[in-house]
Amino acid sequence: MQNPEWSSLGDRDYTVNSSQWISRGWEMFKPDAGPFIGFVLVVFLINIALSLIPIVGQVASSVIGPILNAGFFIYGFKILREQSRTFSDFFEGFNQFGDLFLFALVSGLISSLPILPGAIVVGIGAAMSENSGEPSPLALIGGLLILIGLAPSIYLGIGYSMGMPLIIDRRVQFWPAMEMSFKVVKKHWWGVFGFSLLLGLLNFAGALLCFVGLLATVPMSMCAIAYAYSEIFGLAPKVSISDAA
Repeated sequence: MQNPEWSSLGDRDYTVNSSQWISRGWEMFKPDAGPFIGFVLVVFLINIALSLIPIVGQVASSVIGPILNAGFFIYGFKILREQSRTFSDFFEGFNQFGDLFLFALVSGLISSLPILPGAIVVGIGAAMSENSGEPSPLALIGGLLILIGLAPSIYLGIGYSMGMPLIIDRRVQFWPAMEMSFKVVKKHWWGVFGFSLLLGLLNFAGALLCFVGLLATVPMSMCAIAYAYSEIFGLAPKVSISDAA
């Protein structure tokens, strides 16, 4: 049986206010800068360690990556609820390992489908060029197909962008979270896209500062997304709604 609170989420409307969302993300980050920066460093070191293990390390990184990213939202939601927090909260995503991993896998695959044909054609063209020693026109055709597929790919990716916070906050399975995220985000898709673009530019600026700036911009961005989620969907009631469809 579907939870009434979950069903009503699709009817919510909201106003995108990127500057306010980013400002609130910064305000959330500042008092907890130490734990956030510490967690970014832990994630960085884990990825470095896994990169040293051929193949297996790459697979492991892709598996636990979404779970670690979820830690930012878990901690951010506790800030928004004014709850007590400890560093171990960042790792609570492992309690929802299956749905968080499946969300990242399935949403990533679906979002990549529009550019898949172009990638395949590019691969074939590259193989033909290597065998013949001459450039293949298929590489150019594949590149054009990838460019054409970028727009729908980005559209889908933005549509699913609130899926992970929904899984964490509403304790729902990955597929309902994907559906609800897309249904609500598409109401103001351009606004959410602009918000995401601004966060991307902030992190790009952080990377330009010898990557040191990412220690602040990454958690601040995740806090901004957590706050945006609270404005778009509202935080879940205290009563668990794990029975949502």
